[in-house]
Amino acid sequence: MEDHEVTAAPCPLTLNIKGKDVEFLAVPFSDRDYDELDLWVQSQVISITRNSLRLEIEEATDDNPVNFIYEEEMQAASKAALGVSIYEPSGTQILNTPKGTARMFWMMTRKNHPAMQYKDCVGYFRTIENLYEVRRIFAQLNPNHSSTKESSTAVGNEERVASS
Repeated sequence: MEDHEVTAAPCPLTLNIKGKDVEFLAVPFSDRDYDELDLWVQSQVISITRNSLRLEIEEATDDNPVNFIYEEEMQAASKAALGVSIYEPSGTQILNTPKGTARMFWMMTRKNHPAMQYKDCVGYFRTIENLYEVRRIFAQLNPNHSSTKESSTAVGNEERVASS
C-alpha cells in the first residue's frame, strides 16, 4: 500500500453523486492548506454572525426595534474568530458540517480537478456516506494531523453505532 502522505501521490476518493459513484483524486494537505483551512474556519464565524445580524435587521419593526449596533457586533465576531482554529473543538465543529467537509474535499481534490469549484461541492455532502468517505480519506492522507485522529475516531465510532 502506497504511503500517500510521504509521496503526495493522489489517492482515489469515491463519492455517490446523484446515484452514481464518481471518483476523484485527492492529495495530502500541505502546511499552506492547513493555514488556508484555518482562515476559512475563522471566516465562517464572521459569516454566521453577519447572516444572523442580517436576519435581526430584517425582523426589526417599529414595535420591535433591534437593540444592538451592527458594527460593534461585527467587531466582537472578528475578535472571537481569532480564537477559533481547526485545532480546537469549535473549529472541528465547523469542519464537521456539510460546508466544512465540502471545503476539505475541494482542497484535497482541486489540484487534480482544477475546474471544480468549492460552491459546486457543498451539495455532495448531504449524504452521510460522502461525509464519511471524505473524513476517511483525509485521515488516510494526513495521519499526523492532530484533529485527524479525532475525526477518524469519531467516524469509526459512528460507523460502529450505525452497524449495531
